[in-house]
Amino acid sequence: MNKHNEIEFKTMLTEAEYEHLIHAYPSPSYTQKNIYLDTRDGFYQKRKIGCRIRIKNDSYEFTLKEPKTDDITEETNWPLHKTDFLEFQRTGNFKPDWLDVPTPLVSIGEIVTTRSEHPFRSGQLMMDRSTYFDVIDYELEFEVANYKKGKAQFEELLVLHNLPFRPAKKKLVRMLEVSK
Repeated sequence: MNKHNEIEFKTMLTEAEYEHLIHAYPSPSYTQKNIYLDTRDGFYQKRKIGCRIRIKNDSYEFTLKEPKTDDITEETNWPLHKTDFLEFQRTGNFKPDWLDVPTPLVSIGEIVTTRSEHPFRSGQLMMDRSTYFDVIDYELEFEVANYKKGKAQFEELLVLHNLPFRPAKKKLVRMLEVSK
């Protein structure tokens, strides 16, 4: 298990802005799939906690994300064995013995994201193209270790590229809003 605070600043992008940033900060991209989970009675949604399995490069990780502020999230990650993931796919239920949840977890939706990462100042830029249901959206994330320094550098980045700030809800929230 790995637990840490994630400090990130985000803005939604247009497709043209996304393409501009991809060319301004060239780096290899990769695809990841997030399968979002909850209990049948919405245990995690009621507590505003994100719960997911991430598949990336044939590795599997289970994550809980609990917001502390708008820009800081406590993230806890557990590596997941492929056999556990395959069992979840077979049964549709996920009930790890190390997680104290009253009922099995079931999928509430999936997001496939193509991500490019590039270092910028004291943090890491992530340019995301995400697909869920019939939606494609674009987002810029800037992940840092220091809130104050990161916020100033994020604002500098927006000015540098003449990007407006468009509040970005968490991917899980955007997906759930579309599914209703």
